[in-house]
Amino acid sequence: SSLPFQIKRHALKAAIMAMLGGEALPRILMQVIRFCINSDDKPLKKLCMLYWEVVPKYQEPTSDEVLRAASGGQTVQRKLLPEMI
Repeated sequence: SSLPFQIKRHALKAAIMAMLGGEALPRILMQVIRFCINSDDKPLKKLCMLYWEVVPKYQEPTSDEVLRAASGGQTVQRKLLPEMI
């Protein structure tokens, strides 16, 4: 939490770029909330807003659920991640 803003900005930029590249980073959501949200650095806050647009907010359906839906079963409903509640 006492890291300089430049290091936090660099880490958040790297996370955003990795997520845009298709990398799954499920464990960093709580770290971003914990260390970046309540900062006073305006560029860091802008990066946090961009992060919220990129981060997945729903659990992807399992392959079994997709197969059941494809074979005429129940439709697949996406579930909200527990961190988003």
